[in-house]
Amino acid sequence: MGPAADFLEKLGWISRPPSDSRFSHPCNVRCQTITAKLLSLRADQCLGINCDVEVTRKVAVVLEELGLTYETIYLDFKSGEQKASDFTKYNPNGRIPVLIDHKNNDFVLWESDAILLYLVGKYDPEHKVSVTADEQKYQIIQWLFFQASGQGPYFGQAFWFRFQHSEKIPSAIERYQKETIRVLGVLESVLSKDEWLVGGKCTIADLSFIQWNDIVDRALEGYENFNFEKDFPAVFAWHAKMKARDAFKTIAAVWVV
Repeated sequence: MGPAADFLEKLGWISRPPSDSRFSHPCNVRCQTITAKLLSLRADQCLGINCDVEVTRKVAVVLEELGLTYETIYLDFKSGEQKASDFTKYNPNGRIPVLIDHKNNDFVLWESDAILLYLVGKYDPEHKVSVTADEQKYQIIQWLFFQASGQGPYFGQAFWFRFQHSEKIPSAIERYQKETIRVLGVLESVLSKDEWLVGGKCTIADLSFIQWNDIVDRALEGYENFNFEKDFPAVFAWHAKMKARDAFKTIAAVWVV
C-alpha cells in the first residue's frame, strides 16, 4: 500500500453480492443497516471490490492506483435501496458512488469525477495520477467536465436505447450513437497528437473515461460497421494502455459482468 494505507475509504456501490473466493468478508451491507456499518467497519476488512457500474469502476481504479484502503457497500437497485433514507442522507440524488472518508471526519462526497478530484487532491502527494502545474490542473478539470457532460450521458443513452429501453426507438438510437461517435472524434483529435490528455502522463483525466470506453463496442452495435480500432486508432491505443495498468487489472478481476 502507500503512505495513506492506514485509512479507510467507504464507497456506496450497486452490485450483486460478490461470490469471489477472495472475499472472506462479503461486503454485502444492506441499505437498512448502512448508517451503523459506515461508522464501524475496520480497514482490515477491506479485501477487495466487486462492482458492475461504469461510474463506480473508475473510482475503484483510482483508489487502486493510489494504494488506498477502502471498503465497499453494496446496494440493491431493484429493491430501491439507493432511494431509501439511510442512503439519501448521504446522497440526496440517490445515486452511486458515494465516498465517506473516515480519515477526514467522515467527509461525504458524491459524483464520481468530484470523488476523483478529491482523492488526488488529498491523497496523491506523489502525483501518481495527478499533475503539479496549475494550468494542467485546470485542463484535468476540463476533461472531467467533458467526460461527465459528453461521454457518460451519450455513451450511456446509446447503450440504454440499444439494449434496455422497453421499445425500440430508431431515432433515439441513431441520435445517441452519432453523439458517441462525435465524442470519440473529439478524443481522437487530441490523442492522435498526444499520448495522454494532460501532462504527458496517465492522470485521472484519462482514467475517468476508461469504463464507458470499455462498452463502446456494444453501445455502437449496428452502427455503420463500427470498428473501434480501425475508426479511432489513437483512442483505441490509449484505452488499451489504461487497461494494461495493474490497477485496472485488479478491478477487472473481481467486478461482475
